[in-house]
Amino acid sequence: METDDALGSARRNKWTTGAGGGGGHQDAATHALADSKSTSRSSTGVRKNLVGLGSHESLQPFSRDASKSRKSSIADSDSERQQALKLTSQIVSSRPLLDASHSPVPDSAHPAALADSNGTPSPSITSGPTDANDIDIDIDEDRIQRGILHDVKEYCTDAVKIQEVFDEMMERCAQAPPSTIFRLLMKAAVEETLNAHDRRYIGQLLCRCLQADHIRAEALKGIADYARSAINDELWVDVPNLWEYMAEVLLWAILCDMKHFDGHRPSLDDFAETFQTAQQDTRKPHVLLLLVLKRLFETFDEKGVAQFAFAEMRVISPDTPDLIEALKATTVDGSDLYTLLTQ
Repeated sequence: METDDALGSARRNKWTTGAGGGGGHQDAATHALADSKSTSRSSTGVRKNLVGLGSHESLQPFSRDASKSRKSSIADSDSERQQALKLTSQIVSSRPLLDASHSPVPDSAHPAALADSNGTPSPSITSGPTDANDIDIDIDEDRIQRGILHDVKEYCTDAVKIQEVFDEMMERCAQAPPSTIFRLLMKAAVEETLNAHDRRYIGQLLCRCLQADHIRAEALKGIADYARSAINDELWVDVPNLWEYMAEVLLWAILCDMKHFDGHRPSLDDFAETFQTAQQDTRKPHVLLLLVLKRLFETFDEKGVAQFAFAEMRVISPDTPDLIEALKATTVDGSDLYTLLTQ
């Protein structure tokens, strides 16, 4: 079955340090001010640093003139120290230090929030923001992508059961927004060197993951996001079979065999946002939906699966004039697809 192993998901915060400085003739108090840095690290590996408080321009060099009082020099240093402490207090009050209970990562990123085998998150944890724009951290997408690809390839060799792969995906969704995870899953399915067998397994994995209600909406959004980015990048130039590969994954999510696991299977309507996004590729109307419907008919035409799925569409109405026209322009074994789906 499917294998998921190492999921790479790293988050890093950009951080800055204050300027150290001054010459070699600073007294000890002034030198400590110049090098002061307020740095904290959360338990999730996200770092935030407070800006350094001193710079060499603000530090007064130690006087070599014996006629100046050492007491006056110390007083000046104490005054600078008080100003620095006041500034530190203002910064800390507006930017609290990070700890395990004040992390910018969503609550679901903590191990206790991982979903159980049925896709239900722990009731003791309230879910945090799931959109990447709501989290002020850097997400290492390259590392996540490598982890997903590694797990997918293991799963496609039947090295692990689908439940193990599902658990890995839920852990990833606790470490990064689910929309990001599933956008990268679709990217792996389309852009990596995979075959039809592998994309079928990815479809099965997608079906299992969409049974987890707490990530379902964001997962579907991530798939639509991938379609949107593919159009913006005109990915069909480098991957001519872009929509065919996506159609295969969606097809096998819808048709996932019950022998793998029980439960709900997604419908065409679940992927409505992705189908509508794909329409922005104006080279062919309804290109992705047409491909999925055609493959449905070719795969299970004798069982009426395609006809039933088509008739049950609600978000995109089967009676839409431009969709009917596009279906009539698509042929299967000499007959137009619209007639085959409605007969």
